[in-house]
Order: sequence, then structure tokens, then C-alpha cells
Amino acid sequence: MSYQVSAVPSQVGNMSKENRYLANFAPKFWGDIFLYSPSKMRELKQEVRRMLVTDTDKSSQKLHIIDAVQRLGVAYHFEKEIEDALQIIYHCHCNHIHDGDDLYTTAVRFRLLREHGFNVDCDEKGNFKESLNGDVKGMLELFEAAHLQLHGENILEEARSFTTFHLKLAESGGWLLGATIYEGYGTQDKNLMKFAKLDFNLLQHLHKEEIYQLPDYMKLWYSKALKVYKDMEDLMSKEGKPYRVQYAIEAMKQQSQVFFIEAKWFHGNYIPTKEEYMPIALLSCGYLQLAIASFVGMEDGITNETFNWAVNEPKIIRASNIICRLMSDIAGHKVEKERGHVSSAVECYMKQYGVSMQEAYDELNKQINEAWKDINEEFLKPTAAPTSALIRILNLAKVIDLLYKGEDAYTQVGDSAKTSITALLIDSIPI
Repeated sequence: MSYQVSAVPSQVGNMSKENRYLANFAPKFWGDIFLYSPSKMRELKQEVRRMLVTDTDKSSQKLHIIDAVQRLGVAYHFEKEIEDALQIIYHCHCNHIHDGDDLYTTAVRFRLLREHGFNVDCDEKGNFKESLNGDVKGMLELFEAAHLQLHGENILEEARSFTTFHLKLAESGGWLLGATIYEGYGTQDKNLMKFAKLDFNLLQHLHKEEIYQLPDYMKLWYSKALKVYKDMEDLMSKEGKPYRVQYAIEAMKQQSQVFFIEAKWFHGNYIPTKEEYMPIALLSCGYLQLAIASFVGMEDGITNETFNWAVNEPKIIRASNIICRLMSDIAGHKVEKERGHVSSAVECYMKQYGVSMQEAYDELNKQINEAWKDINEEFLKPTAAPTSALIRILNLAKVIDLLYKGEDAYTQVGDSAKTSITALLIDSIPI
């Protein structure tokens, strides 16, 4: 049996090199953006892990490594290593072994330890004004540390006001401008930088794949909500955790029920008192439902007890709900009133106390600030729930702070939302 080797005339094979036409390709545009090396990722990950576990003479060196790892968004790879390192640093802190640190390092240590639930005290002496003379880097770190303020820590309130004012001056002078997040706020370690960039680009690609695979019933949320929960239940049943989905369903029912109460208020032109409004509004904002739904697919550390804890509205969930509701109301109540909507916390407070809109804003912002303190306190060890659950709730509050700070960037898709979504899902980081 004979086979036809080629359908091309034989004389073409004798074509001289001079007669072969070549495409004039432009220089490559994409670079190595689509290349991914698992072995290189593993190698870099091991190098970063080595940095975290290697003993150092100064705890300040380890602090800066941990800080960089967290800022670059790769701390989830090294949770145990970071926790072990901070345990050692906390022991040194309790024994007043501080290497003669400057204010910048002291603030970093305070922030990292408190973020991870270690009960460290703030310095009540208030010497930061003299220490920060011209130290913009130290001022920026103190500004961040001050946001972990607990109730009664007035010195951190003072530090927050002081640094906010002076950082605005520094920014107007161009000190903070022109640096990218990764290069300006990261680290000089090339391995860590490379790992963080590869990790970001890999996760971004994964997120894009997940978005493209969204089924139609998730885009038409309400009409297909039951099917969503049924699919979730099927998945959880395979893992032996079908009970989880029922908590999410009950939370959604609870949210739907309070929508009817708000609808009655609206159609009856009724402006409730703040005491009537808040219990309903904290449920209608959806953050209890979101928090519980986010627990459904989490790791085994999330137990039945965790869900029972969440549905009883612990302090951290209530605080997250307050931040969500009040920031949303402040940013969007004017537009909502124009298009027809139930009265917000702003209108309720204005009517009940006979105050101006600005006075209502000021009071509600105070309550938002107090809610952040409640969240900070809930992270102190021993915690009432797994840290992974607390972090989910904290991140939900952070999303609201991004979307509703100064504008309703959620409803109107403002600049903050556009910038963040573009950075997360579209713009890759050059390697």
C-alpha cells in the first residue's frame, strides 16, 4: 500500500532560499506574560520560607520580612511560619528586648503583633511628635498602626489625627507620589518580589477563568438563587458538610424578610427612629448573609460551632454590618432619595434629633470609627472563632471602606472601584 506523502508539487521543495518570503514580525508584545513555571514558583517559595524561618540577630529584620510578605499579598502561603516568628518576637517584646528600635520599627512591630491577635499595649507617653520630625516613613507606619486602636486608647486617636494631617502635607510635597505599590512599598529582595509577581499573575489568571465560567443562573441571581444553594449543597455533601448551606439559606431568608419591612416604611412614607432602623438595616445591608455564605466553602477549621457563633451576631459581625450600613447610607442617601428609597440612617438621625445633615454625618462617622475598634478587639487572642473566619469578616468591612469612602463607588462604579478592579483582574504586573 502506498501513501501520499505530500500534496505540494515537488518543485516547491527545490525553491531557493532567496525565493522564500519571510514575515516581518514586530518585536514581541506579550513577553513572557503567559509563561508559568511551577518549578520556579516552588523554588522561590522555598527561598521565601527560608527567609522567614532563619534565625536573625535582630527581631527588626524578621519584622520587615513579615511586613513585606504581607504587603505583597503572599502571606497566605506562609501562615505557620509567620505565626511562629511573631510568637518569638512577642516573647522578646514582653521581655523588653527591642534592639534600640526607632519609631518606624516600633510601629511595625505593634501593628503586626496586634493584627495577629497578640495583646500588646500602645505607648501612652505620646513621644511620637518629637520622634517623627521629618520622618515621613515612620509617620506613615504610625498612621497604619493607629488604625488598630482599641477602646480607651486615646493616644492612638491622637497619633492618627497627627499623622493624617502631616501625611497630607508630605503628599502635597510629592514625597508619596510616583511610586508603584509593589516597588515603593515592597522589598529589595529580588526572590520575594519575583515570587509575589508570579503569584499575583497566576491568581489573576485563575480569577479570569472563574469569571468566564460563571453560569447564567449566577448572573440572574434572584430567579436562580435556590439552584445556586442546591448546587452548593451537592458540593458540600460530597465533602460531608451539607449542614453548612442551610445556614446560608437561613441568612438569605432573614435578609429577604427585612426587605418587606423596609418596603412598608417606604410606601407609608415612614421615617423610623434610629433604634427602629438599625436592627432592620443591619440585616438588609447583606453583610451577615455574605459573611455566612463565605464560610460555606472554607477549610475544615470552620465548624458547625463557627456557624452557630456567626448567626448569633457576634461583635465583629455587628461591627462589620455597622460599617457597611452607615458608610453606604452616608455616601448614597441623596441619590437614593431622588429615585425613591427607604429613609437612610442620615434622615432617621436628622429627624429624631433635629440636627443638620453634616451633624448627622459627624455622629455616624463616630459610630463607624467605634465599630472599627470593635473589630480590632475581636482579633485579640484567645479569639471566639477561627482567625480565618475573622479575616473574612474584616475583608468584607475593608471592601465597604474602599467603595463608600467619599462616594458611592458601588452604585455609580466610581474611580476607586474601577482602579481596584482593573488592578486586580486586568493589569498584570511586569516581571
